[in-house]
Amino acid sequence: MYAAILPDKTQNSAKVFLEQVLEECPYTIEQIYSDNGKEYRGDPEHHAFMTLCRGHRIEQRFTKVKTPKTNGKAERVIKTIMKLWHEKTHFSSSAHRQNELRRFVNFYNGVKPHKGIGGLTPEKIDSVLLSRKTVNNGRFSYTLRLECRCSNRHTAFDPGRSTPDSGVLVVCA
Repeated sequence: MYAAILPDKTQNSAKVFLEQVLEECPYTIEQIYSDNGKEYRGDPEHHAFMTLCRGHRIEQRFTKVKTPKTNGKAERVIKTIMKLWHEKTHFSSSAHRQNELRRFVNFYNGVKPHKGIGGLTPEKIDSVLLSRKTVNNGRFSYTLRLECRCSNRHTAFDPGRSTPDSGVLVVCA
């Protein structure tokens, strides 16, 4: 899982996030599956996020409008983050919130067992895949699913949890 708190829900912020994922992800990303938000789609010639996808030969696919179940995996990850991290942590500042998100992502990827992958962690699965000589004709592929949610949606009136620049939580899983 990759996650970040960005200043807004725009195509430029989505582009910055995808650039971060492209830099960190050990796989070739062949496809991005996202909702239909303006941060992910628009004029293909001038849209920052779409241009980045095209430049990296990443196919974009979109959920059906008003059908959140078509992006259930991302929705579930958001729910887990909100329950295990956001609702249980008192943030003293934006920097503290950013630091705690990094710690949670490390926990989620490296310590927390996942039922969907046989009780293993994503890092364990990655190490198994990366130790193999060939996957998918010598290339590793990864379908990236993106979903945006406001990190302060459940705590808008709690000053300890929500800061003026709390931003938008973006997750891909």
